[in-house]
Amino acid sequence: MSEPLFWTCDDSPETLSHTEMYDAIEEHLDEFWPALYEYKDRPAERLAAFVAGLPPVVEVYGYSRVETPRNIDVDDMLEQVMRQYEESNVEVADAFGDTTWDDRVTPEALARVKAAAQKFIDTLLDEYVPWGCEQTQVEKLNTMAWIKENRPEWLEAEPAGIGGWGEGRGACEADAVHTEGDLGRPSPEPPKGHAARLPE
Repeated sequence: MSEPLFWTCDDSPETLSHTEMYDAIEEHLDEFWPALYEYKDRPAERLAAFVAGLPPVVEVYGYSRVETPRNIDVDDMLEQVMRQYEESNVEVADAFGDTTWDDRVTPEALARVKAAAQKFIDTLLDEYVPWGCEQTQVEKLNTMAWIKENRPEWLEAEPAGIGGWGEGRGACEADAVHTEGDLGRPSPEPPKGHAARLPE
C-alpha cells in the first residue's frame, strides 16, 4: 500500500488539498474557535469555550491515487485507429469486397505493428497519473495531546508572540499572514504529529 498523498479530517471530502497530516488536523481544529467578536476582551472565556467544544478524538483520513487499470486491448485499439484512418482516407480502403484493415497487412508486419502498439500502451499507462483517489489510511489522534505537542500556544489565554489569536477565528489565520502560507507552523522544524496517535 502506497503512502497517502493527501490528508483530510472530512470523512466524505469533495476536494483534497492537504499533503501533510499536520495541516489537515490544524485546519479542522481551528474551526472550533469561537468567533473573536463574541469574546472581545475575554480571552480566557474564549479559550474555555474552545476547549469545551473540542472532540476528544480527531480522525484524519489518508488518500492515495487509485491504481491505473491496464485494460486497453491492443487489437481493439488498432481496430479503432485503423477504422478512423480509413474513414478519413476513403481512397485507401477497398470499396469492393469484404475485407478489414489487417487483411491489407502481411502477417509479419501485423506482428510488428501489434508489438509496437503494445509497447505504446504499456508506456502510456506507465506514465498516466490517475486523477481519482481512494481512502487508504485512517488515524485516530487524541485531540488535546496533539494540540499540546503541535500548537501549545492555543492553550494560552493571551498567547505571546506574532499573531497571537489574531483577528480571525483561530491562531492559524493570524499566523498565516506572517508565515506566507505555511498555515502557521510554529517552527521551521517538521511537526512531530504522531505522539498523539491513539493505540489500535
